[in-house]
Amino acid sequence: MDKLFYEAIPPPIKWKAEQVEEWTSELLIFLKKEKIRSINIPEVVGESKEQERTVPLIAKIETLDFIDRLQNHSFPITPIPNLITVHRSEIQLIEWVENAYRKGVRHLILVGGEKSSISYPGLQVTTAARLLRNRFPDLKLGGISIFTRKNEPDRILRKMESGIEFFISQIIYETANMKCVLLNLAKLCQAAKLPLPRVYLSLAPAAKLTDIAFLQWLGVEFPSALSSYFSGGGDECVEERVDEMIDFVLEELKYFISRKHFNLGFNVEQVMYHNFPSAQRLIKHMKQRLSGCL
Repeated sequence: MDKLFYEAIPPPIKWKAEQVEEWTSELLIFLKKEKIRSINIPEVVGESKEQERTVPLIAKIETLDFIDRLQNHSFPITPIPNLITVHRSEIQLIEWVENAYRKGVRHLILVGGEKSSISYPGLQVTTAARLLRNRFPDLKLGGISIFTRKNEPDRILRKMESGIEFFISQIIYETANMKCVLLNLAKLCQAAKLPLPRVYLSLAPAAKLTDIAFLQWLGVEFPSALSSYFSGGGDECVEERVDEMIDFVLEELKYFISRKHFNLGFNVEQVMYHNFPSAQRLIKHMKQRLSGCL
């Protein structure tokens, strides 16, 4: 698998066909130039959080329809759709994956519920993974990792035992929690005689205070001092300060990879459509800073 993913949000349903085509073409032109083939595609749904959503939810084109549009272009891609398992029954899950499989999808990220306290009607991630592993043996399954979550190394190990092979992290702006999780996971894998999975670390630019607020609403955790630093100078300082922190993160990651030899990958998210230019800049900067790691 490639070491660098680009996470692309499906276009809104309300966009005209020409606008969708323009956005898709612009995305693929950039990815071709940077030789990035792996496109991570989130499933965007309404989320029942306690806090009011900071950005209005805009209905998106269905994931598999977006994949069709991406595959209509000459640049060959590796689509990696996300599938929220807890909203689907076994029959619905199998039907969706069979349809995706016919479209050439061979990588799939399984996503669970927002809260463990909620009883969802569909399948838990580990149940879905075992089911899909038996029915689609050549399908590479991925999962989500949240480094600030309690007992995260144990959660990752359980998902690995169910058939999940790689993990995408929640967006990070600091490395302490990531290091603790990965070091503990290495010990668990050694005890279980399992190879370490590849973990893709998610990084994302931000250009406005509303971006920071939306990231926090999504569940991205910022240390209080970092949150104050990002927002302290107003909109005009957000992008520069976020870029500065990402640069510190990249420097620490390069050192961590060289010392601990973890097989890490990276997932660049734009989160908001207006951050596409910033995401492009981030990828170019990452390739310079992480030379030899990507």
